[in-house]
Amino acid sequence: MREGRTMTGRRLARLGAVVAAGALVASCSNGKPSQELSPTDQARAESINFNAADFPAGWSKASAVTAAGEGGGDEVERMLQECLTQEPEASSSTADVGSERFQVGAQRVSSNVTFARSEASARADLADVKTERAQFCFKQSIETVTRELEPVPTSVDQTTTTVFLTDVRAEALPLAGRYGDDSVALRATAVLRTIRGDDILVTSDLVVFVKGRALVFASFVSSPTAFPSDLEQALMAKIAARA
Repeated sequence: MREGRTMTGRRLARLGAVVAAGALVASCSNGKPSQELSPTDQARAESINFNAADFPAGWSKASAVTAAGEGGGDEVERMLQECLTQEPEASSSTADVGSERFQVGAQRVSSNVTFARSEASARADLADVKTERAQFCFKQSIETVTRELEPVPTSVDQTTTTVFLTDVRAEALPLAGRYGDDSVALRATAVLRTIRGDDILVTSDLVVFVKGRALVFASFVSSPTAFPSDLEQALMAKIAARA
């Protein structure tokens, strides 16, 4: 496979944003009116999520345009919710809070925390992420959003390049340790190809754990290599310690 040496860092970051949106299973809003949420649990969820102090020097918050305007996050959230749930109860959660996105180069990280009304319900939600269907939903949502993305020509060395999705694979990802009361991880690898034949890999890791009533999702996206495992583990240890 040839490396996509012609792809600029900005364009790689944009590709990472596309797949990052597919990784955020946790940010599937159930459309709950605000009065159904608990202010106390909302505040707890906010305190658990990633924040700027968690990251090494050089990391920053993604710009509003990049975070919201590239990647079709809302559409991915809708598709994931429809795929993973059947007639979800409107009152199933007492909190649902997503973090900001943090980035350095083509690496992106974000998280989402929900609180279920009971520990049994939170454990059942985690069990759903351990199924083969979750892998299918993860793969399908990334495929759909990436294929629906309008090709954006970029002039590189006087040559126009357009990126197309050629393959997406999703699988269970072994964890080095357990977070919270129980945890699971998935990895999706998307292969994007330019019209010049260069392949670019975008890897999305989704790490999910349950702690009491809290269900915590963390998304790690990187291109062209997978997100550094030592940094991923260090960030997960921080967020798990606050849960």
